[in-house]
Amino acid sequence: MKKLYCKISFIIPAAMIFLFAFMSWAQTPVIKGKGSYASTIPSDEDAAVITAMNSFSSLQLADGITKPMPTNDWWTAITNTQYGGQLWANPSMIVPKNFGFILYYPKNFDQGDMKVENPINIKGWAPAKTKAKDWSDWMVTVNMEETTAKTMDITMAHGIPYVYTQFKGFNMQIEFPISATFPAPTFFKLDGTAAAFPYTSDVLGFTYMNASYSVCVPVNSQFTVVTTATTTTVTITQTNLGQQYAVFGLLPQTSDIATFYKYGYSLPTATTLTYNYTPAQAKVTSKWAITTTNLKGGTELGIIQGFAPHHYKYSTYAFPFTALEYRQHFGKIKCATGNVFDFSYDFNGCLAQMPVPVTTGVPYDYSTVKMKKLIDDYITTYNTFGGDTYAGAKDVLNCVKHAYMAKLTNHPSYAVLLERSKKILSDWMTYTPGEQQHYFAKFGNWPSMLGLNSSYFSYNHTDNHFHYGYFTYSMALMGMMDTAYLQDYKEMIVLVAKQYANWDKTDTNFPWFRTFDPWTGHSWAGGRSSGTGNNQESTSEATQSWAGVFFLGNLLNDPNMQAAGAFGYMSESRATLEYWFDWDQSNWDASYPGLSVGILYSGGLANNTHFSGTDPKAMYGINWLHPGPYLSYFTKNKTASNRDWNKFITAIAVNPDNPGDFGGSGTGWQNVFYSYKAMLDPSYVCRVYDSLYAANAPMLQDELGGYIYYNAHSGLAMGDVQWNYYMTMPISQTYYNATTKQYTYVAYNSSSQEQICTIYKDGGTLVGSFKVPAYTLIATHLDAVLTSIGITAGGNTVPVGSTLQLLAVGLDQYGATMNLSGPVTWSASGGGTINSAGLFTATTKVYPVTITAKNGTLTATYQIRVDELARLSKIVVSPDLIKIPQSSSYAFTATGYDQYGADMKIDNFVW
Repeated sequence: MKKLYCKISFIIPAAMIFLFAFMSWAQTPVIKGKGSYASTIPSDEDAAVITAMNSFSSLQLADGITKPMPTNDWWTAITNTQYGGQLWANPSMIVPKNFGFILYYPKNFDQGDMKVENPINIKGWAPAKTKAKDWSDWMVTVNMEETTAKTMDITMAHGIPYVYTQFKGFNMQIEFPISATFPAPTFFKLDGTAAAFPYTSDVLGFTYMNASYSVCVPVNSQFTVVTTATTTTVTITQTNLGQQYAVFGLLPQTSDIATFYKYGYSLPTATTLTYNYTPAQAKVTSKWAITTTNLKGGTELGIIQGFAPHHYKYSTYAFPFTALEYRQHFGKIKCATGNVFDFSYDFNGCLAQMPVPVTTGVPYDYSTVKMKKLIDDYITTYNTFGGDTYAGAKDVLNCVKHAYMAKLTNHPSYAVLLERSKKILSDWMTYTPGEQQHYFAKFGNWPSMLGLNSSYFSYNHTDNHFHYGYFTYSMALMGMMDTAYLQDYKEMIVLVAKQYANWDKTDTNFPWFRTFDPWTGHSWAGGRSSGTGNNQESTSEATQSWAGVFFLGNLLNDPNMQAAGAFGYMSESRATLEYWFDWDQSNWDASYPGLSVGILYSGGLANNTHFSGTDPKAMYGINWLHPGPYLSYFTKNKTASNRDWNKFITAIAVNPDNPGDFGGSGTGWQNVFYSYKAMLDPSYVCRVYDSLYAANAPMLQDELGGYIYYNAHSGLAMGDVQWNYYMTMPISQTYYNATTKQYTYVAYNSSSQEQICTIYKDGGTLVGSFKVPAYTLIATHLDAVLTSIGITAGGNTVPVGSTLQLLAVGLDQYGATMNLSGPVTWSASGGGTINSAGLFTATTKVYPVTITAKNGTLTATYQIRVDELARLSKIVVSPDLIKIPQSSSYAFTATGYDQYGADMKIDNFVW
């Protein structure tokens, strides 16, 4: 494990002097709390990594661009290939070319893909390449320059059914290929009547291959038409060659030209998303604002803005939608007009960890003996960690999850698992010069950070949210077990989170929401996009990455980070259900042949995965891993989710009661499949796993076996998530067991003080409240009873002649405070006296003195010392001597001791 290099400022053995002089020559990592990262990619790193780092310094950006670029967007291929390929703004799509660009209006489908057909060529100049000139939250402006005198800017935005062009130095030509299968276009005026050429106006409509368009231009522009055997070409002549524009609108109907003319001159100059999370109301809100300027100098600044299904389904909004709609591969875009659009969504919280299972009385009941053995088996079998940011990061999360299970089940080896988890996570969060794996590095001069070793092309920013989400989730679970550890490494883990999910637009070390496209509602995995747009495969790992941000934001008391996590999680989970699973069966085109979506592209749905073709095990499994309660959104519509399970089982043709090898999928996949089923029918999975345990099946010996056993039994006792309930603690969820007719309220208190958690249902009806101890996860039935008492005091050492006030507090079965019934009887074993109010007066030096408080049948004790107050007596530095290789570093630890030999907490050591 790596350590940080520190210089000690107090006296050390002379034999160590040479060590620090030697270490001062070593490369110094960039220190972040107790963590660190490499200031750049080491020169001996893999050649592909170095090549990728260098390539990001030569991206095609317009002059003067200094803001960090979101590498994984739908348009970012324009910066790393000559012309960028297909730019899917949805509903429009263009393809830049050496003659200009091709305009498409995709309307038809081929097995779920949008057909790229009926091209319209926009010509008149010969651009050398594409450049990113400007961008904002769901918009981009592309520059295509032949010379400084002949150039064009193209502006596109998600959901806006226009393509805006501003150009100078040439007359635009609109070229339509014609043939027996491509009839010539027809043209019409604003009033719908046919246009005769030459035609002078500021708007022209045309229909080509059953798609209709408008083009808005300056006043007194002249349209002329030339038709040959193979093309019809419209030339637009404008009077001001230094400031020309043409705005293409995609008309749902030819009669919509008047609406598109009205809003066609409102050029978007910025798109801005703001969002908010209000835990007390369990709401996430979003505001979509578009700043515009009128190209004609008119007063109309409104715009047509469309929204995808995850925006408008199961949400509330005050503005009206128009009749303007567009069918896309992911569903229907519905349009509204204006400049600001607000949505509100329910967000009922989320759990990072299921509470400890309890017995339910069924034949396949939860067994503490079996649970202990499963954790024992994990400790023995899985004690090594992969070196890359995907498989290695999974190993980290599995270890941390087992540590938390061990804590909650009072496993005797909890300390072993906790230390193992700390060791590997700290290893990833620190950097030592010369090491070969398990660290993060600044990606050259690019606003980025890379985890090494990389895998699956993560050095191209591909899949960064998948990989690094395992670290943020792991650190959140660590923080729930050991808040001091999280505080030690919080600076480093926040940087890791910002690599894929930077929520702070003022932090220019990273682009805003690098991997996340807020308008589509989901992330993009491609770190450079591609010639056919971007794509995403594993929605569950994307959602897990947001869960990690959400949990960390809560644990670190960072409301901005928490709000970003809530918005990202809410969006990504809704997009998953809508677009990858079509849970309402209203989005996919009938031509799509898949049972689920393996990969969603900018322009279509793929009935396959990158790694396993059309295998349904891979297609479903990649969207059901990594197991955890954050995936509970699959239970929002159990009818739909059970439908998917049944389609899955039918497709792979196995008997789920006897999973065997699930068609050769391996034990890891088997546990992933059953983790999904456990959310829908935990009784079924508990029965299957009980049989597997009896047979000593490899599936339960897998690194996920014990975790699924734990979660299934936890869910069996609690029942179904109640989506109409919410609590004021964000890390929370309500369950109802229809068999026992019992509600269970699960909440984690991330505060250093005990807090009251209030329960609501149906939008604000008060249900009740309960206390949650500091840094504690509890599952309550609102059945708190007094079970013990505790004693608190301001210290444990009292000088002779001084007093110490002790207080007795009642505690319920969850560790929360309760009022005591009746008086407390106090007694002291010696060293002084204690009165009925708990005030101890010291008279004689004695150690130990046992203070006893009794309330009814409950008793508590507290030990004190009657003597001088503790003072720092000794500091021990460990180790006292060590040899450190050249270019390496090491962190020394210092411990303070008082005159009684006890540890003293010292916060102001000077090194």
